[in-house]
Amino acid sequence: MKRTESFNKDSPGSKPRGPSIFQETTSKRPHSARQNGASVQSPPKDGSATARRSSKGDEVPKAKKEEQLAGRVRVVVRLRPRTADETKGDKDFADVVFMEPEIKRVTLKKNHWETDSYFYDTVLPDHASQKKVYETVTQPVVESVLQGYNGTVLAYGQTGTGKTHTLANIGLEDKSARGMMVRAVEDLFEKAVADTEYNTSIKLSYVQMYMEMVQDLLRPENANITLYEDPDTKEVTMPGVEEVMLDNLDHCISIMEVASKSRVVANQKMNASSSRSHALMILTVLRQPKDADKGENIVLLRRGKLYLADLAGSERINKSGSAGHMADEAKSINLSLTTLGKCINCLTEPNPGHIPYRESKLTRLLKDSFGGSARTSLIITIGPNPEHFQETLSTLQFGQRALKVQNNLKIQEDLDYRLLSKRQQAELDKLTAAVERLEGYSLKLETSLAQSNETVTTLTQTQAEERAHFEVTVSRLEKEAAETLEAETSRLHKEYKHKLAESAARTEELQAELDTAVRKGQEDLKRERTRAADELARAQSEAAARFADTQAAAAAALAEAKSSAAAVLEQATRSAEQRMEAISARADELADELRAVTQKRREEAAFALKEEKELERRIEDEKTAHEQTRRELADSEERCKKLNASLAETKSSFWGKSEKKDAAAAPPVEEPGRIAELNALVTEQKASLGTQSKEVEQLKLQLAMTTKLFEQVGVGNLLVLLKSDDVDICRTSTKALANLAAQESHQQEIVRLGGLRALFDLITRTTDETTHRLAAGAIANLAMSEPNQLRIVEEGGLPVLVNLGQTAVDPQTQRMVAGAIANLCGNLALKEQLVQSGGMRTFVSMAASKHPDVLAQVARGIANFVVKYDKADQFLDEGGLRCLVEMAGSPSLPVKKHAGLALYSLAQRESNAARLLQAGAVDPVVAMKRCDRDGIQRMAEKTLACLVKFNGSAKVLIEVAEAKASPVS
Repeated sequence: MKRTESFNKDSPGSKPRGPSIFQETTSKRPHSARQNGASVQSPPKDGSATARRSSKGDEVPKAKKEEQLAGRVRVVVRLRPRTADETKGDKDFADVVFMEPEIKRVTLKKNHWETDSYFYDTVLPDHASQKKVYETVTQPVVESVLQGYNGTVLAYGQTGTGKTHTLANIGLEDKSARGMMVRAVEDLFEKAVADTEYNTSIKLSYVQMYMEMVQDLLRPENANITLYEDPDTKEVTMPGVEEVMLDNLDHCISIMEVASKSRVVANQKMNASSSRSHALMILTVLRQPKDADKGENIVLLRRGKLYLADLAGSERINKSGSAGHMADEAKSINLSLTTLGKCINCLTEPNPGHIPYRESKLTRLLKDSFGGSARTSLIITIGPNPEHFQETLSTLQFGQRALKVQNNLKIQEDLDYRLLSKRQQAELDKLTAAVERLEGYSLKLETSLAQSNETVTTLTQTQAEERAHFEVTVSRLEKEAAETLEAETSRLHKEYKHKLAESAARTEELQAELDTAVRKGQEDLKRERTRAADELARAQSEAAARFADTQAAAAAALAEAKSSAAAVLEQATRSAEQRMEAISARADELADELRAVTQKRREEAAFALKEEKELERRIEDEKTAHEQTRRELADSEERCKKLNASLAETKSSFWGKSEKKDAAAAPPVEEPGRIAELNALVTEQKASLGTQSKEVEQLKLQLAMTTKLFEQVGVGNLLVLLKSDDVDICRTSTKALANLAAQESHQQEIVRLGGLRALFDLITRTTDETTHRLAAGAIANLAMSEPNQLRIVEEGGLPVLVNLGQTAVDPQTQRMVAGAIANLCGNLALKEQLVQSGGMRTFVSMAASKHPDVLAQVARGIANFVVKYDKADQFLDEGGLRCLVEMAGSPSLPVKKHAGLALYSLAQRESNAARLLQAGAVDPVVAMKRCDRDGIQRMAEKTLACLVKFNGSAKVLIEVAEAKASPVS
C-alpha cells in the first residue's frame, strides 16, 4: 500500500512540494494522509513562508510577498542533534521528527500510521551550523536595527534542546560555535566600520529574570529591578540597569564571560546545566550622519534596539526530577512561558481585547516584540528523543500560533539636539558680530547710560546712608526702652522691699508691746496674791478681773496691729501693680512705635535678597525667644503651685499653734508678696508670648511673599546663583530653593533642571555651615518623593550626605541630613545599598549628638528601614539595635514613638525575638506602657505580646521589668 499526504482544504488535490517521508508499496490504491489519520498544518494566509500556487501555477509576486512578511513574526525550527547517550542507545531509538528544509516542513510521527506536518519560515536540521542559523534568523533583524527599527531574536523550547547554545554560546575555544549574541555584535561592528555615511555607537545591557525578579548581570547586586512603562510612548524600561558602551568585539566577549557566571543554572536529569532564568541582552544602536554639521536641515538620530532573549526551557517535574527549590523554579518558568503563550493566543484572535502582558515581567519586557513595533524572529528548538513527544508537539504548536502574530514596524528616530544647539550657537555668533558692528553708532547712548549709572550710584549711596541711620535709630530706641524698663523695674522692686521691711518692723514693735503688757499683768497679779492671806479670795477675783481686762486689751492691740499691717501691705502691693501696669503700657507703646517704624522702613527696602536674610535671622531669634518664654512660663506656674501649697501649709501650722498659745505672732507676709510678684511675672510673660506669636506670623507672611518673588525669578536662575562665590548669595539662593522644594509642584522642575547635582556640588565645594544646613534641607524635601530618591542615589548623592553627616557640627544641619537619609530608608530598592555603602552606620552614629530633633529623625529612619525588610541582621549587629534600644528610653515623645514602631516591626519576626531580649529591649518597652499617649501604649503592648509569643522566657523578663517600674517597689 502506498500512502500519500494531502494538504489543507485551501489547495485540494495539490501534490506535495517534496517527496513523502513515509511510503509503502504494498498497495496500488493511494490513500490520503487525512484518511489514514494524518494532518497538515500550514502557515497563515497573510504570511506563509511557502507561497501557495494557484491552479495555473502562478506565484504571488515577490514584492507583495515581502510587504506582507514585513511585520509578521518569523518562526524558525532547529533540531538538536542526538546526545552521546541517545547515540549509544541507537538500537532502541526510533526517529519521530523528520525535517524537510527544501519545503520548510517538519513532520512529527505520532505512531506507525499517523503523522502531523507543520510549515515554518525556515527549517534547520540537526547538522545546521551556527553561521547558517545566524544568516537565516538573526542577520535580517540586525539589518533592520541598523535602519532604525527595534528587533527581537528569542529561543523557545523544552529544556535541554540547545537554546542557550544557539543564542548565548561565547565560543572561546571554537569560534564556529559562537551564538547569536556574539555574532550579532560582531556583525554590527563590521557594518559600522564599513559604513561611510553614519557614525555608529553600540551600548549593551544584560539582565536575567529569575523567580519573577529582574537582576542586572553586569551589576549582580542590583537584584530587584522595577519595570517602568512610559505613559506616552508605552515603552517598558528598567531604571538603574547598567548600560556599557562597547569598544569592540573582545570587549563584549569579556563582559559576557563575566555576566554568564551570575546566571542561575542547575543540574537535573534532562540537562546537566539547565538554565533556571530567562536571559535578555539588549543592544542599543545609535546612528548619526557623518556630514550632519554641513547642512542646515534637521538631523534625525536613528536609535534601534536589538533584544536577544534566551528563554529558560519548559519542563515537566516528573521527568526532570526537580524537587524543593528547583521545583519552585520550574513552576515560575512554566508560569511565565504560559503567560507568553496566552499573550500570543490573544494577539491571533480577530478581536484581541485585553492582552495580559502585566501578568509576567517577561511578557512586559517582550511587549514590543509581540504585537508591537519590533521585527521579531522566533527560534523554536526541539529534540529527536521520542520520550519527549508531547513536549515537542507543544513546542511546534507554539510556533504555529506565533506565525499568526503581526507587528507594526516603526522606525525609532530622535532629533539631534546637540547639533541643533551647535547651529543655533553659530547663528548667535553671527548676530553677535552684527551687534558689535552697530556699537559704533551708540556712543551717545553709552554717554547717557554712564550719566544714569552715576545717578543710580548717588541714589544707592543716599539710600545706604538712610538705612544706616535707620538702623542706628532703631538700635538706640531699643536700648533706651530696655534701660528705662530695667531702671523702673529695679526702683519698684526696691520700694516694694522697703515697704515690706517697714511693715515687718511695725509688726515686731506691736509684738514687743504685747509681750511687755503681758509680763506687767503677771507681775501685778503676783504682788496682789502675796499682799494678804485673808484677802485671798478678793485678791484672786480682782486679779482675775484685771487679768481678763489686760488680755482683752492685748487682743485688741494685736487685732489693730494686724489690720494696720494688712492695710499697709495691700496699699504697697496696689501701688506696685499700678506702677508695673504703667511701665508695661509704656513698654507696649514703645514696642508698637518700634514695630511701626520697622515695618515702614521694611516696605521702603529695595533689595529682596538682603530682606530675605533679615527675615530668616529674625524668625530664628523669635522662635528661640518664643521657646524660652514658654519654658519660663511653665517654670513660673510650677513655682506658683509650690508657693501656694507652702503658704497653705504655713497658715495651717501657724493658726493651729496660735490656738494653743496665749499670744500668737502675726502670719508671715513674705509669701503673699512673692505670689503677687510671680503672678505679675506670669502675666507679663503671657503678654510677651502673644506679641512674639503675632510677630512670627507677620514674618511668615513676609517669607511667603519673598518665596513668591523667587518663583517669579525662576528655578534656572536660582541654580545659576548657587555657583556664585559670594557666601550671602549662595545662602539666599539655597534658602529660596529649599522653600520651593518643599512644594510638590516645583520638585519635578528642580530635578529636571539639574537641581540635585547643583546641591551636591554646592555641599562639596563650600565649607559654610549655614549653606550646608539649607542645602541639606532642600535635599530632604526632594527626598520625600520615591522617584527623586532613586535619582539622588543615581547621581551620587548618598556619599555626599554620608560625608556631611560625619563632618557636620550644627545640630540643625545634622537634623536635615538625618531627615534626608530617613526618607531614603523607606525605599525598598535602596535598603541594601544603604547598608553596603556605610550609610546606615553613619546614620546611627548621628544619634551621638543627643539633640532631640536629630534623635527623632534617626529613630524615624530606622523605623522606615526595618519595616518589610528581612535582611537587616548586619545593620542590627553593627550597633543599630543598641542605638534603637537607647532611643526607646528617651523622654522625647517623637523619639519614643518612632523607636517603639521600629521595635514592634522587629518583634513581629521570630528570628529577632532572642536578639531583642539580649539587647535589653524589655525595660524601655515596659516603660512605654506607662506613657500618657494611647498610640505608644498600644504599640508597646503589641511588642511585648510578640516577644512572649516567640520566646517563653520573655514573660519572666517582662514581669521583672514591671516590678522595677512599679511605684510600690
